[in-house]
This record gives sequence, C-alpha cells and structure tokens, in this order.
Amino acid sequence: MAGCSTTRTGLAIKDPTVDANAPIPALLNPGAFPTNPQAPLGTAANLNAGAAAEARRMGENTVLPFQVDPTLTGINAPISGPLINLAALLSLPQTISRIFNQHNFVAAFVAGAVRPGARLDSQGLTNFVIRVATPADATAAVADVAAHSATMDSLFSMTPVPTTPMPIPGHPEAAAFSFPGPESAVFGWSLTAHGPFVLMQWAGVPSSAASAAELVGKTLDQQLPLIDAFAPTPVDQLMSLPVDPTGVLARTVPIPDGATPRAGSYGPHAALATQSDPGQSQKVFDATGVDVMTKAAATVYRARDRDAAAKIVAEFTEEVRAQRFTPTAGVMGLPAARCLIAPQSNLPSEPKITYCIASADRYAYEANGTDDGLVRQLVAAQYLMLTAP
Repeated sequence: MAGCSTTRTGLAIKDPTVDANAPIPALLNPGAFPTNPQAPLGTAANLNAGAAAEARRMGENTVLPFQVDPTLTGINAPISGPLINLAALLSLPQTISRIFNQHNFVAAFVAGAVRPGARLDSQGLTNFVIRVATPADATAAVADVAAHSATMDSLFSMTPVPTTPMPIPGHPEAAAFSFPGPESAVFGWSLTAHGPFVLMQWAGVPSSAASAAELVGKTLDQQLPLIDAFAPTPVDQLMSLPVDPTGVLARTVPIPDGATPRAGSYGPHAALATQSDPGQSQKVFDATGVDVMTKAAATVYRARDRDAAAKIVAEFTEEVRAQRFTPTAGVMGLPAARCLIAPQSNLPSEPKITYCIASADRYAYEANGTDDGLVRQLVAAQYLMLTAP
C-alpha cells in the first residue's frame, strides 16, 4: 500500500468563488429553540395584548429624552417601553399609579434616559404618554393627582415628602410639583390632560426646580403636536389590533414562557426607546432603512436590503465594543456572526452577559443572555427561522 502512494508538494489554494462568511446551515445548532415561523399571529388574543399593542403604537408618537436634551443618551432600560400596569414601575409614586387605576388606565409608552454616568434614580428625564379611556378620565386623573400632591411618596423616604408647586414655562395647563431627591437633586413631576391622554414627565436635575420645569416645558413643546398626530384605538376595539402588522414577529423566535408587554412589533421610532444609545441608533436606522423591529426571545431589525443589514451588524458590534465588551467565540455555521462578552462586574458573583449579532438577507438580529451556549443556539435558530420557506 505504501509503495503505491504518491505525494505531491505545494500549497492548497482556496477557491476564490467561495464566500468565507457564507452561512453553513448544516453546522447550525439551534438546540431546543423552534426554527419554523409561526402561523400568522392575527389580532390581540385578550385585552392586555390589545393594550400592549396600543402602547407600542403610541411609541411612534412619543418624544424621546435625547430629542429634548442631546446629552440624555443613556437609556433607563428598566422603565422604557410599553406598559400595561403602572404599579409595575417601582420608581413611580404609588399615589400616581393608584389614581390612574381609578380613572380607567389603558396603557402607556415610557421613554426614560439619563446623562452617561449619572444615577438612574436622580438625574434624567422620563416621558410618559398615558392612555385612559376618555378625555373626561384624563382630566379627572390629573385633577385627582393635583389634589393629592401636597406630599408625595418617594423611594428615598419612609414617609411622604412635602412638595412645592412647579410652574411649567409656556404650559399653564400642566399640573406640576417638585420635591428634593438624593444628593441635593431636585425631582419634578408634571401631568397634562390632552384628549384621552395624560402627558406626564419626571425630570431629575442636580440644580433647581426651575431647571426641572424648563426640561418639562421643552418636552411638552414637542410632545403635544406629536400626540395630536396619533389616532387612538377605541377601547372596545383594542382586541382588533393586529399583533404582527408586518409579519416579522412570526419569524422572530418566541419567548419560551409566553409573551410579555415588551415582546412585539415596534415602529422605527418606538424601537429607539429600547436602544442603549437612542441617538446613535437613530443614525443607524436612518442610514439602513429600518422600518420595523420585533422583540421576543431575540430582537430582529428589518433593513432596506442585505448590505444594510450587514451594516447594522457592523455598527452595533462597534457600539457594544465601546461599552467595553470584548470579542469572544462566534457561532458555528455563521462565520459572519459576532459575539462579545460583558466586562467583569464589580460583583464577582454576577454572571457575565454574552451578546451576539448576525444577519440573514435584509434582517439583522441580536440576542443576549448569561448562558453563552444558549445565546449561540438562539442565534442559530433565529437564522433558520428567518430563512425558512
């Protein structure tokens, strides 16, 4: 056998027609995640799902903090997005959430941000667009809060703290008050009834109530005309709202334990409220033609075309690297996928976050979690779902 062998010297040459970044579906490991798209999702299954869909619609007409003050670029992730239960926000005074529940609260979209490096609980702006059943409910809710605003409960005090009326420049219709926060900060709350909406703002500033009032006034200057362009859905028709207007959500890997209010389909403006740097993401969305974002187990962005989706991958990878994430092993079968791992936390016991992003045709998609193996399986499953017939 050895006598019959032949050895040829030289170097192997790679076929120049082969794309080194081309996916290799046979190598993908989706684990237990589904890989086939869901059937068309139709309309909301219940009133809560309808309210969440309405909230995401409202997000397209919600002013974002960076649009009021360009330095407010750090998203307050725990509170931003659609909301169907005000009591779920621990930072919201219970007096306010209780009153809204007494006046036919329907849903809200919340956009909150701080200056990079500032405390989430003391410096920043949160803009709430709150939907109630009728204009009369909105007027009554604001009047009720105003009547109970001489003191206000606070996360920083065991007892309600005294407040001071806070006039809003250019908006005498606003009911607003301020009270002291931690480390000499000043908190301002403002509520304005406008049709079946209450436009509510929280402003945290390091200086004075006048500064908080100015920030609120600038927000209302933009928010009032923007909400006038929104057509609210009658409460008795909320369950007729489509859950997946574009069909992209049906091709997004679902959450194994069921949907949450934040899971769903977002327009490109509402999607910015979920981004770590909304101002930068707006530039990326504008450049790549993003027209819808869907959130479930993974997050999917539909871009203009294949090249635009690849640009999102490149831009978001650099943004995450700037947050001190470091590159780590990619996803087997997806050479173009990028994975990064969070820097070591100050708490040694806190698990690290793995973040991965990839693209499939005109879609860019991302996933993250503390189990890096599951994150990679989710990325593989999402690719297969997006490319399924």
